[in-house]
Amino acid sequence: MKTSWQIKELGEIIKLEYGKPLPDSKRHPDGKYPVYGANGEKNRTNEFFYNKPSIIVGRKGSAGELNLTEEKFWPLDVTYFVTFDSTKYDLGFIYNLLNTLELTKLAKGVKPGINRNDVYSIKVDTPPISEQKRIVKKLDEVFEKVTKAKEAAEKNLQNSKKLFESYLNGIFVNPSKDWDERFLGEVLQKTETVDPTKKPKEKFVYIDVSSVDKETKEIVNTSLLIGKDAPSRARKLVKTNDVIFATVRPTHARVAIITEKYNNQVCSTGYFILRTNDLMNNKLVFYFLLTSSFNRQMEKLQKGASYPAVTDSEVKNIKILFPKSLAEQKKIIDKLDVLSIETNKLEKIYKKKLACLEELKKSILKQAFEGKLVVQEQTSSLPVPSPYIRNQVHAAIVGQVSKDGGETTEVAVAKYDHLLQEIFGISLGYQFQTHLFGPFDVEIKKLVSSGLSPRNRWFVKRNGMIVAGSNITALLSRSSNLYRNAQTAMIELARLGITKMNTDKVELLSTVCHAIKECRSTDLKIIRNFMDQWQTNNNQTKAQKFSLEQTKKCLDFILSKRLEQKLLIFT
Repeated sequence: MKTSWQIKELGEIIKLEYGKPLPDSKRHPDGKYPVYGANGEKNRTNEFFYNKPSIIVGRKGSAGELNLTEEKFWPLDVTYFVTFDSTKYDLGFIYNLLNTLELTKLAKGVKPGINRNDVYSIKVDTPPISEQKRIVKKLDEVFEKVTKAKEAAEKNLQNSKKLFESYLNGIFVNPSKDWDERFLGEVLQKTETVDPTKKPKEKFVYIDVSSVDKETKEIVNTSLLIGKDAPSRARKLVKTNDVIFATVRPTHARVAIITEKYNNQVCSTGYFILRTNDLMNNKLVFYFLLTSSFNRQMEKLQKGASYPAVTDSEVKNIKILFPKSLAEQKKIIDKLDVLSIETNKLEKIYKKKLACLEELKKSILKQAFEGKLVVQEQTSSLPVPSPYIRNQVHAAIVGQVSKDGGETTEVAVAKYDHLLQEIFGISLGYQFQTHLFGPFDVEIKKLVSSGLSPRNRWFVKRNGMIVAGSNITALLSRSSNLYRNAQTAMIELARLGITKMNTDKVELLSTVCHAIKECRSTDLKIIRNFMDQWQTNNNQTKAQKFSLEQTKKCLDFILSKRLEQKLLIFT
């Protein structure tokens, strides 16, 4: 793949030109041209400094950050802008190449800056410009799909949060009969303060304001201290089941329940401790503090521009609606707990997907500049053979696999269709999509069903396996070229030992082949990331159904038999 690539120093490919200061008098929010700082557009102006699309590289401050420019722009003096020979190099290729180099790591100094000579000395591989353009085209296609997938995952993440929040907020604004309204202070017990410095050698766990995670509402990153090292704010004693709420930046909703692990430990005076009395279940108070109505009240009450805060007294004077019955409170809490658990599960799934998609993007970018991302141009649509001829191919599949002792379930037959079309280039006219049981086209199920029908009886099912039926000779009485090609391909699959595999192994083989084709890569990490986005049955992904070890073994098999060469083709 890299026979025509050349290793060069980056200084032979690009020049980093200095930006120029722009007086405030020439900056206009509605100006014609963008003004770029080190980390993106800062303003607009009616003058331009350079009149070709380029790349801004942060020179000072956000050193190493990259931004593509508009055609005409003004780069400020904290930036470099890229110039190059457009007859030899493609702008998109250079931009993607620079993204792989992590230029931010070259930054030095108190106010981080990049020396352009350090950038120039980096050695990179570059192909001819025609190849650059093909790679950029493919990257654009892939990244567009990744962006759409990320947008969908982010939307699903927000929707899962909104679902929980909507239910939670509805509880405290739609009270039933037999509900009471009190000030928070009326449902709380008095709490204690301590001074750890009076026991200078005694150890304690200190819960600082930043110790509560804003997202998970759990206590993390505590400090184990001895009394003499206690900060002046370490003065509040906490006990199991206490609810702590950070009164500093209260709209951040740092709320947590004290578990047994932190019983009789010490938290910051930046927390208000809510220890409920006999009127209230502590967890209902915890959930109340997460409502949007409570948050809005905190926003109104907080004081201080740089360090906004509310007082303990102000929190105590917030009114809360709640069922008088502790049993009814428990029912509400149980429902919220279940919904919270399910919401958290969904959030973890979507966050993992977002992380995997970002990792996939980086991996694909890396593969592209190692020459391992094969670019395949679009080909014309495959001709679609008649159902009769495609069922002849099924006869070739069933005949060879049954002979070799493999499995011919409906899933397995569909996977053999996939292998015949994608590896051997037999034009079956299928459009394979990611399906619960691997690459699949719904037409296959229709064809198999027609072959099993009482009218045709080309196939029958025995113990879940599709085998030749009593009327198979009628199907094959006028065998087609496609049938003969399929027979030859099945003999080759038999030689490779594939026709002896069970359904799961054939599904894995077909899955990895599909991933190779879709990702245009044989990199294990990229394939696993692709499989991690592929939903299967039982609420799993392909990456969960098939282990890393199984995937690697399958990929090694594909590479050893050179099957990937049929999936990665220049046309």
